Amino acid sequence: AMEAFRVRLLYCNVQNDFMVPYGTASLTPHLADLVFELDSFELPPGATLIDEDYDDVGCRVWFHFVLDEATDARYRLPSDGAALGHSRDFREVAERMGGMEWLMAARLRRLGWKVVGVDFQNMPVPIAHNRLLAVPRNPVQKWLNAPGKRAVEHMVSAMIEHDELFATEGGV
Repeated sequence: AMEAFRVRLLYCNVQNDFMVPYGTASLTPHLADLVFELDSFELPPGATLIDEDYDDVGCRVWFHFVLDEATDARYRLPSDGAALGHSRDFREVAERMGGMEWLMAARLRRLGWKVVGVDFQNMPVPIAHNRLLAVPRNPVQKWLNAPGKRAVEHMVSAMIEHDELFATEGGV
């Protein structure tokens, strides 16, 4: 079903997201246990810097990069079809690749993604997950997650940009 989308965007918190760590969110599970020291963090290979600066509420939409199966050889699927779920060897392929998360990442990577890294500064607890969507379920959460507004605005701009590009290419 994901193949139906011409553009696939992943927004991930670079740090402080205990629900979906950076490695999982960016389809790079080899980084799942990585603890970032922002002073020494290196942008992923091929990444383009969006903005180095935090806004007045502590959010920066930091970088983006294109991700596909060719980006990292660790995530290339075996050619026997089992990795796509076409045989009973599915679990064996997952084990061979490093586990189900690795297999899931490899299967998703083959579709191609644009990954955007977002960072929230000065967080005393790792609650960046809901900030990424600026979820305002009640007044306290609205205040707590308000720094995510910049990320949401970036998402909306990216969707509009891709929608306009699709329309100019003769899409529906």
